[in-house]
Amino acid sequence: NKPRHPPAMPAGNLKVYVRVRPFNEREKKDRTQTVVVMEGDTCKLLDPKNLVAPKEYLYDGCFNSIGDDRANFTSQTDVYSRAGSQLLDSAFGGYNACLFAYGQTGSGKTYSMMGDPNSEENKGCIPRLVADLFERIKDGRKASSTLMYKVQATYVEVYNEKVLDLLNSKSGGRDGTKEALKVRQHPIHGPFIDGVTETPVGNVKQVLELMAKGNQARATAATNMNERSSRSHAVFTLEFTQTSLQVTASIGDKVKTKNKKSKVHLVDLAGSERIKLSGVTGDQAEEARNINLS
Repeated sequence: NKPRHPPAMPAGNLKVYVRVRPFNEREKKDRTQTVVVMEGDTCKLLDPKNLVAPKEYLYDGCFNSIGDDRANFTSQTDVYSRAGSQLLDSAFGGYNACLFAYGQTGSGKTYSMMGDPNSEENKGCIPRLVADLFERIKDGRKASSTLMYKVQATYVEVYNEKVLDLLNSKSGGRDGTKEALKVRQHPIHGPFIDGVTETPVGNVKQVLELMAKGNQARATAATNMNERSSRSHAVFTLEFTQTSLQVTASIGDKVKTKNKKSKVHLVDLAGSERIKLSGVTGDQAEEARNINLS
């Protein structure tokens, strides 16, 4: 990104947010200094040799999570409220939506997206969005007896440019002994993953259990920069269908249905990394090259 000073961004379909995480133990030990200052939706990068002329970048939102003693500290709840909750508005309107986290390895992407699902304070955007989804479905059922809902989930990872089904251990393997899933093009609906496991889900507990199952199968490894570094891109998708029933008495109580379908893609990207700094070799070095290229 080049430094820029544009006017305030209008509302649009694409929004970009930036979040700064707290220092990790290695950075604290090295007495690392903060070079990021956030003022509103402006992110300033300071040059220690020239503090008078910082570089400024404007985003749709800036989340400062460096330390909770700061007046403008951004919590997990704040991140979801600004960056995640609006996805449900799109889904209920029949539009596809996507939320993904991008950044260097160890920058806090998985924490922002998933966090600790069992902690009200630390759970990330995904468990919060899932809880809101089923709460809105519950409210919709109370408001109308002619509206039906169905939710299905898929969970895949992109590992070394291969798509693997995290919910079906028989569909592919990183060792190359089994065939990975194919991405195909539908003439009307666009790209889709052929043969991916689609699992019906009816509540938050079922969704989190599926994610836990998939996370156990996901590729991770320890590096010099991150003790649990994601070695693959993970895509968790909720396919949401709303069916409205219309009874027409004049033609013998015939029931007509109208479907509204949407998909919400929740993506935790593997972090880009410098091989020299992360200290990876062999297979992990090959993983890093594919992560950086994709």
